[in-house]
Amino acid sequence: MRKLILAAVLLGAAAFYFYPKDTKEKHCVHDEKTYLNFCRSIVSDPEVYRTFRSHPLYTIFQENIGGESAAACLAELEKKYPHLLAEKGLIASLDAIGTPHKIEGIGLPTLRNLKIGGDIEKYFGSLTGKTIVQIGASDGSLCKILMKRHHPARYCIVDIPPALEVAKKTLAEWGVDGIEFSTPEEFAAPQTIDLAISPFVFSESRRNIQQLYVDRILRHTQQGYLDCRFPMRHFGLKTWTQEQILSHLEKIGKKPQVIIDEPLTDIDRCLILFAL
Repeated sequence: MRKLILAAVLLGAAAFYFYPKDTKEKHCVHDEKTYLNFCRSIVSDPEVYRTFRSHPLYTIFQENIGGESAAACLAELEKKYPHLLAEKGLIASLDAIGTPHKIEGIGLPTLRNLKIGGDIEKYFGSLTGKTIVQIGASDGSLCKILMKRHHPARYCIVDIPPALEVAKKTLAEWGVDGIEFSTPEEFAAPQTIDLAISPFVFSESRRNIQQLYVDRILRHTQQGYLDCRFPMRHFGLKTWTQEQILSHLEKIGKKPQVIIDEPLTDIDRCLILFAL
Protein backbone atom coordinates (compact mmCIF):
# COMPACT_ATOMS: atom_id res chain seq x y z
CA MET A 1 0.00 0.00 0.00
CA ARG A 2 2.86 2.41 0.74
CA LYS A 3 4.15 1.92 -2.80
CA LEU A 4 0.68 2.56 -4.22
CA ILE A 5 0.51 5.79 -2.24
CA LEU A 6 3.97 6.74 -3.52
CA ALA A 7 2.81 5.95 -7.06
CA ALA A 8 -0.17 8.26 -6.57
CA VAL A 9 2.13 11.04 -5.33
CA LEU A 10 4.42 10.60 -8.34
CA LEU A 11 1.41 10.59 -10.66
CA GLY A 12 0.23 13.83 -9.12
CA ALA A 13 3.70 15.36 -9.48
CA ALA A 14 3.80 14.29 -13.12
CA ALA A 15 0.37 15.81 -13.65
CA PHE A 16 1.47 19.12 -12.15
CA TYR A 17 4.63 19.17 -14.27
CA PHE A 18 3.25 18.06 -17.63
CA TYR A 19 -0.29 19.40 -17.67
CA PRO A 20 -1.48 23.00 -17.98
CA LYS A 21 -4.36 24.16 -15.84
CA ASP A 22 -6.74 24.71 -18.74
CA THR A 23 -7.73 21.22 -19.95
CA LYS A 24 -11.17 22.06 -21.35
CA GLU A 25 -10.25 20.97 -24.89
CA LYS A 26 -8.59 17.70 -23.96
CA HIS A 27 -10.12 14.31 -24.70
CA CYS A 28 -8.38 12.38 -21.95
CA VAL A 29 -5.38 12.24 -19.64
CA HIS A 30 -3.04 11.44 -22.54
CA ASP A 31 -4.25 14.30 -24.72
CA GLU A 32 -1.42 16.68 -23.84
CA LYS A 33 1.33 18.20 -25.98
CA THR A 34 4.28 16.52 -24.22
CA TYR A 35 2.81 13.04 -24.45
CA LEU A 36 1.43 13.51 -27.96
CA ASN A 37 4.86 14.64 -29.19
CA PHE A 38 6.30 11.55 -27.53
CA CYS A 39 3.83 9.39 -29.48
CA ARG A 40 4.86 11.10 -32.71
CA SER A 41 8.53 10.45 -31.88
CA ILE A 42 7.78 6.77 -31.24
CA VAL A 43 6.44 6.51 -34.78
CA SER A 44 9.05 8.66 -36.54
CA ASP A 45 12.29 8.18 -34.60
CA PRO A 46 13.80 4.66 -34.61
CA GLU A 47 15.86 5.39 -31.48
CA VAL A 48 12.79 6.45 -29.49
CA TYR A 49 10.86 3.47 -30.82
CA ARG A 50 13.64 1.11 -29.73
CA THR A 51 13.20 1.97 -26.03
CA PHE A 52 9.80 3.69 -25.73
CA ARG A 53 8.27 1.05 -23.44
CA SER A 54 10.80 1.87 -20.72
CA HIS A 55 10.55 5.64 -21.14
CA PRO A 56 9.27 7.48 -18.01
CA LEU A 57 6.36 9.06 -19.91
CA TYR A 58 5.22 5.65 -21.08
CA THR A 59 5.59 3.96 -17.70
CA ILE A 60 3.72 6.75 -15.89
CA PHE A 61 0.81 7.15 -18.27
CA GLN A 62 0.46 3.74 -19.91
CA GLU A 63 1.85 0.91 -17.81
CA ASN A 64 2.04 2.13 -14.22
CA ILE A 65 3.03 -1.23 -12.74
CA GLY A 66 6.21 -2.25 -10.98
CA GLY A 67 7.78 -3.56 -7.80
CA GLU A 68 5.40 -5.39 -5.53
CA SER A 69 2.41 -4.89 -7.83
CA ALA A 70 4.30 -6.47 -10.75
CA ALA A 71 5.29 -9.43 -8.58
CA ALA A 72 1.69 -9.80 -7.41
CA CYS A 73 0.45 -9.63 -11.01
CA LEU A 74 2.90 -12.36 -12.01
CA ALA A 75 1.76 -14.51 -9.07
CA GLU A 76 -1.86 -13.99 -10.14
CA LEU A 77 -1.03 -15.14 -13.67
CA GLU A 78 0.81 -18.19 -12.34
CA LYS A 79 -2.21 -19.07 -10.19
CA LYS A 80 -5.12 -18.29 -12.52
CA TYR A 81 -3.76 -18.14 -16.07
CA PRO A 82 -0.62 -20.31 -16.32
CA HIS A 83 -1.58 -21.17 -19.89
CA LEU A 84 -0.88 -17.56 -20.84
CA LEU A 85 2.59 -17.64 -19.27
CA ALA A 86 3.20 -20.76 -21.38
CA GLU A 87 2.79 -18.64 -24.54
CA LYS A 88 6.55 -18.15 -24.79
CA GLY A 89 6.54 -17.17 -28.46
CA LEU A 90 3.85 -14.55 -27.91
CA ILE A 91 5.65 -13.10 -24.90
CA ALA A 92 8.97 -12.96 -26.75
CA SER A 93 7.31 -11.24 -29.69
CA LEU A 94 5.68 -8.61 -27.47
CA ASP A 95 8.86 -7.92 -25.51
CA ALA A 96 10.98 -7.62 -28.66
CA ILE A 97 9.56 -4.13 -29.18
CA GLY A 98 10.31 -1.05 -27.08
CA THR A 99 12.73 -2.54 -24.50
CA PRO A 100 10.25 -2.78 -21.60
CA HIS A 101 11.25 -3.12 -17.96
CA LYS A 102 10.98 -6.78 -16.94
CA ILE A 103 10.33 -9.08 -14.02
CA GLU A 104 11.27 -12.76 -14.23
CA GLY A 105 12.10 -12.21 -17.88
CA ILE A 106 8.67 -10.83 -18.84
CA GLY A 107 8.03 -7.20 -19.82
CA LEU A 108 5.80 -5.28 -17.41
CA PRO A 109 3.42 -4.09 -20.19
CA THR A 110 3.15 -7.70 -21.40
CA LEU A 111 2.45 -8.87 -17.85
CA ARG A 112 -0.42 -6.45 -17.36
CA ASN A 113 -1.97 -7.15 -20.75
CA LEU A 114 -1.72 -10.91 -20.27
CA LYS A 115 -3.65 -10.41 -17.03
CA ILE A 116 -6.33 -8.43 -18.88
CA GLY A 117 -6.44 -11.09 -21.60
CA GLY A 118 -6.89 -13.79 -18.97
CA ASP A 119 -9.68 -11.86 -17.28
CA ILE A 120 -11.48 -11.38 -20.60
CA GLU A 121 -11.29 -15.11 -21.31
CA LYS A 122 -12.54 -15.84 -17.78
CA TYR A 123 -15.55 -13.56 -17.94
CA PHE A 124 -16.48 -13.66 -21.63
CA GLY A 125 -15.07 -16.88 -23.05
CA SER A 126 -13.88 -17.20 -26.63
CA LEU A 127 -13.84 -14.12 -28.85
CA THR A 128 -13.63 -16.14 -32.06
CA GLY A 129 -16.00 -14.80 -34.71
CA LYS A 130 -16.98 -11.78 -32.60
CA THR A 131 -16.82 -8.03 -33.16
CA ILE A 132 -14.57 -6.29 -30.64
CA VAL A 133 -14.16 -2.56 -30.02
CA GLN A 134 -11.25 -1.41 -27.85
CA ILE A 135 -11.45 2.08 -26.33
CA GLY A 136 -7.86 3.23 -25.93
CA ALA A 137 -5.02 2.00 -28.12
CA SER A 138 -2.22 1.76 -25.52
CA ASP A 139 0.68 0.28 -27.51
CA GLY A 140 -1.33 -2.42 -29.27
CA SER A 141 -0.25 -5.21 -26.89
CA LEU A 142 -3.73 -6.21 -25.77
CA CYS A 143 -4.97 -6.34 -29.35
CA LYS A 144 -1.98 -8.54 -30.29
CA ILE A 145 -2.72 -10.93 -27.41
CA LEU A 146 -6.43 -11.23 -28.19
CA MET A 147 -5.86 -11.63 -31.92
CA LYS A 148 -3.28 -14.37 -31.27
CA ARG A 149 -5.39 -16.20 -28.70
CA HIS A 150 -8.70 -15.84 -30.54
CA HIS A 151 -9.93 -15.12 -34.03
CA PRO A 152 -12.33 -12.16 -33.83
CA ALA A 153 -14.26 -11.44 -37.00
CA ARG A 154 -13.69 -7.72 -36.54
CA TYR A 155 -11.50 -5.63 -34.21
CA CYS A 156 -11.59 -1.85 -34.00
CA ILE A 157 -9.43 0.42 -31.83
CA VAL A 158 -10.75 3.89 -30.94
CA ASP A 159 -8.49 6.66 -29.64
CA ILE A 160 -6.95 10.03 -30.50
CA PRO A 161 -4.79 10.03 -33.70
CA PRO A 162 -1.24 10.01 -32.23
CA ALA A 163 -2.09 7.05 -29.99
CA LEU A 164 -3.61 5.20 -32.95
CA GLU A 165 -0.41 5.73 -34.95
CA VAL A 166 1.66 4.05 -32.24
CA ALA A 167 -0.64 1.03 -32.21
CA LYS A 168 -0.63 0.87 -36.01
CA LYS A 169 3.19 0.75 -36.01
CA THR A 170 3.56 -1.93 -33.32
CA LEU A 171 0.76 -4.11 -34.68
CA ALA A 172 2.28 -3.97 -38.16
CA GLU A 173 5.62 -5.11 -36.76
CA TRP A 174 3.89 -7.89 -34.81
CA GLY A 175 2.24 -9.05 -38.03
CA VAL A 176 -1.32 -8.25 -36.94
CA ASP A 177 -3.41 -7.01 -39.85
CA GLY A 178 -7.06 -6.31 -40.53
CA ILE A 179 -7.46 -4.01 -37.52
CA GLU A 180 -9.70 -0.95 -37.92
CA PHE A 181 -8.74 2.38 -36.35
CA SER A 182 -10.98 5.34 -35.57
CA THR A 183 -11.19 8.49 -33.51
CA PRO A 184 -14.17 8.75 -31.12
CA GLU A 185 -15.75 11.44 -33.27
CA GLU A 186 -15.47 9.41 -36.49
CA PHE A 187 -16.48 6.04 -35.08
CA ALA A 188 -19.63 4.53 -36.58
CA ALA A 189 -20.93 1.54 -34.66
CA PRO A 190 -21.25 -1.69 -36.63
CA GLN A 191 -24.59 -3.43 -36.55
CA THR A 192 -23.40 -5.62 -33.68
CA ILE A 193 -20.64 -5.12 -31.10
CA ASP A 194 -20.12 -8.25 -29.05
CA LEU A 195 -17.59 -6.85 -26.59
CA ALA A 196 -16.27 -3.39 -25.77
CA ILE A 197 -12.95 -3.23 -23.91
CA SER A 198 -11.34 -0.25 -22.25
CA PRO A 199 -7.94 -0.44 -20.55
CA PHE A 200 -8.28 2.80 -18.52
CA VAL A 201 -9.03 5.29 -21.31
CA PHE A 202 -12.82 5.41 -20.85
CA SER A 203 -12.49 6.28 -17.16
CA GLU A 204 -9.70 8.78 -17.92
CA SER A 205 -11.64 10.81 -20.50
CA ARG A 206 -13.53 14.07 -20.08
CA ARG A 207 -17.23 13.71 -19.38
CA ASN A 208 -18.36 14.79 -22.85
CA ILE A 209 -16.00 12.24 -24.41
CA GLN A 210 -17.24 9.58 -21.99
CA GLN A 211 -20.77 10.38 -23.12
CA LEU A 212 -19.61 10.04 -26.73
CA TYR A 213 -18.22 6.58 -25.94
CA VAL A 214 -21.50 5.64 -24.28
CA ASP A 215 -23.60 6.85 -27.21
CA ARG A 216 -21.45 5.46 -30.01
CA ILE A 217 -20.00 2.28 -28.48
CA LEU A 218 -21.27 1.11 -25.11
CA ARG A 219 -24.94 1.58 -25.97
CA HIS A 220 -24.48 -0.84 -28.89
CA THR A 221 -22.34 -3.54 -27.25
CA GLN A 222 -23.62 -6.76 -25.75
CA GLN A 223 -20.82 -7.03 -23.19
CA GLY A 224 -18.31 -4.67 -21.64
CA TYR A 225 -14.96 -4.82 -19.84
CA LEU A 226 -13.98 -1.44 -18.41
CA ASP A 227 -10.70 -1.31 -16.52
CA CYS A 228 -11.09 1.92 -14.56
CA ARG A 229 -8.93 4.16 -12.41
CA PHE A 230 -9.86 7.50 -10.92
CA PRO A 231 -6.85 9.75 -10.18
CA MET A 232 -7.96 12.36 -12.71
CA ARG A 233 -8.43 15.13 -10.16
CA HIS A 234 -4.62 15.46 -10.34
CA PHE A 235 -4.86 16.35 -14.03
CA GLY A 236 -7.61 18.96 -13.87
CA LEU A 237 -9.92 16.71 -15.90
CA LYS A 238 -13.56 16.43 -14.96
CA THR A 239 -14.45 12.77 -15.38
CA TRP A 240 -17.28 10.59 -14.14
CA THR A 241 -16.89 8.90 -10.79
CA GLN A 242 -17.37 5.17 -10.44
CA GLU A 243 -20.95 5.77 -9.29
CA GLN A 244 -21.66 8.04 -12.26
CA ILE A 245 -20.29 5.46 -14.72
CA LEU A 246 -22.57 2.84 -13.21
CA SER A 247 -25.54 5.20 -13.44
CA HIS A 248 -24.88 6.00 -17.11
CA LEU A 249 -24.58 2.30 -17.95
CA GLU A 250 -27.84 1.54 -16.17
CA LYS A 251 -29.57 4.32 -18.14
CA ILE A 252 -28.75 2.52 -21.40
CA GLY A 253 -30.07 -0.80 -20.10
CA LYS A 254 -26.84 -2.41 -18.91
CA LYS A 255 -26.46 -4.27 -15.63
CA PRO A 256 -22.93 -3.36 -14.52
CA GLN A 257 -21.00 -5.28 -11.90
CA VAL A 258 -18.05 -3.82 -9.99
CA ILE A 259 -15.07 -6.03 -9.27
CA ILE A 260 -12.22 -4.80 -7.13
CA ASP A 261 -9.35 -6.12 -9.20
CA GLU A 262 -6.48 -7.94 -7.56
CA PRO A 263 -3.64 -7.30 -7.57
CA LEU A 264 -4.17 -3.56 -7.42
CA THR A 265 -1.71 -1.67 -9.61
CA ASP A 266 -3.26 1.75 -8.94
CA ILE A 267 -5.15 3.42 -6.12
CA ASP A 268 -8.89 3.87 -6.80
CA ARG A 269 -9.01 1.15 -9.44
CA CYS A 270 -11.71 -1.34 -10.28
CA LEU A 271 -13.22 -3.38 -13.10
CA ILE A 272 -16.72 -2.63 -14.33
CA LEU A 273 -18.24 -5.49 -16.31
CA PHE A 274 -21.68 -5.87 -17.78
CA ALA A 275 -23.88 -8.44 -19.52
CA LEU A 276 -22.07 -11.38 -17.96
